[in-house]
Amino acid sequence: HRDLHSFPTRRSSDLTRQARFQDLMEHSWDSMRLQALLTGTRRDGPIESIEIEHDLPTVGRRALLLNARQLSRVGHRLPMVLVTIQDITHRKRVEAELEKARQAAERRARQATMAAEIGAAFTRSDGELHEVLVTCCQSMVRHFDVVSAEIWIKDHAGADLVLQAS
Repeated sequence: HRDLHSFPTRRSSDLTRQARFQDLMEHSWDSMRLQALLTGTRRDGPIESIEIEHDLPTVGRRALLLNARQLSRVGHRLPMVLVTIQDITHRKRVEAELEKARQAAERRARQATMAAEIGAAFTRSDGELHEVLVTCCQSMVRHFDVVSAEIWIKDHAGADLVLQAS
């Protein structure tokens, strides 16, 4: 992947042959999840995957998708493990931004629908304020996923609040 070109893994095949993955990476990959991935891979079975966040010495904090598959070799007792690493940092950021935008759009749609319901209640009310206020409470409960809503109004003297609808 284009962002991984500066991984500190560019080594000659002489240095990497028969070496442990963790040793090649100066133990910067020591983690329980990675160990589970590497030791839990099935022989010639499906590829196992994990997502991790990791601080890389040359590129900083990255979201990475690691896949591993154990490969058996004819004539060898020890299997090899094929590990692929994909930098998914950009994809994760875009997904988070899209989710945030989706939630904002959903909130605006709920507010617009509630405003339309309340506006319709005022036009159909025949001058009955209590009915309009009850409709407002019901709309708030429905569109904001709350348990209850109440509308309190000051009395004529302005000294006390009086419950008008819930």
